[in-house]
Amino acid sequence: MLQRLDPQENEKCRVNVDALKRSDVATGLGCVIRNHQWRVLGAVAKRGQPCASVEQLEASAVLLGLEFARGFGCEAVLLEWDACGVINQLNGQTEFIGSMGPIFESTRVVPP
Repeated sequence: MLQRLDPQENEKCRVNVDALKRSDVATGLGCVIRNHQWRVLGAVAKRGQPCASVEQLEASAVLLGLEFARGFGCEAVLLEWDACGVINQLNGQTEFIGSMGPIFESTRVVPP
């Protein structure tokens, strides 16, 4: 089955991010950027902050993905990830809480 994309969708990069926490010291962040044809443009992975909560790591992964996409010249992105709590906070459905506030504020305006 062929999926037809809106012409505007062709201009967007798909940014998929995720985070992992195996223990307080074994944490990681990752991002894959694809074009509208689902071809991989780039990928990045790095260690996350030790002792960070899963929500902090997920928020950091979003920031990593947006910064990485900006480096590829992506002006518009489709952000894909699986952290409902983080999604609700970024969409403004809940207030920024605790130590995640600065991370979320950084995702709102990613410097060029």
